[in-house]
Amino acid sequence: MEKPILIKNYLSGIITIPDDNSKKIPAILFLHGFGTDKNEVGNTFAIAADKLCKQGIASLRIDFSGFGESKGETTDTTIEKLILDADIALSFLRMQNFIDIKRIGLCGFSLGAGISVLISGKHRGKIKAMTLLSPAGNLPEDFIGYLGLDTFNQLEKSERGMELDLGWRSISLKSTFLHSLKKYFLLDSISAYKGAFFVIAGENDFSCKHVLFHEK
Repeated sequence: MEKPILIKNYLSGIITIPDDNSKKIPAILFLHGFGTDKNEVGNTFAIAADKLCKQGIASLRIDFSGFGESKGETTDTTIEKLILDADIALSFLRMQNFIDIKRIGLCGFSLGAGISVLISGKHRGKIKAMTLLSPAGNLPEDFIGYLGLDTFNQLEKSERGMELDLGWRSISLKSTFLHSLKKYFLLDSISAYKGAFFVIAGENDFSCKHVLFHEK
């Protein structure tokens, strides 16, 4: 069963619940990538949620603030705000009486994978498993590579907002987003993570260069 939800009156999501939930069941929180939404490119997360449901695993996929159907503006996006959204979603999952809070996992794509890593460090010992798809590894470096150095430098000076063409959509960001990238080091969080861990990336994916994921 899929059910659209609104968490804290602003965070849009879809919770997928197996029919047999009479006993406590595991759950996955999906965190989408930069500029996408809760279903992810090619409906990847929606398809995965359906397959997990058939195996007795619940899931929640959310739109980060300002994306998809969630309220807010993309210009307010910062790493801190993304972490807060993920925290709120995790709390929602833990409050469901059919969820086994000792068996909650994360699945993130690209920047959402980076947020997953940061959340795992914040909730040490409480994340059972984590899957990262084409994960971010070094946030400032990755966005320089993604946006290009000239655009990155222009955006770093934009206090009111700058329109960016991502190819499939436009998004407005301001300098606070780039400044927030520099505050977080994924290596610190991933080094402390002790649960099950799986990374998927193509051989030409930028994330393959990050030694931290090879070492893990």
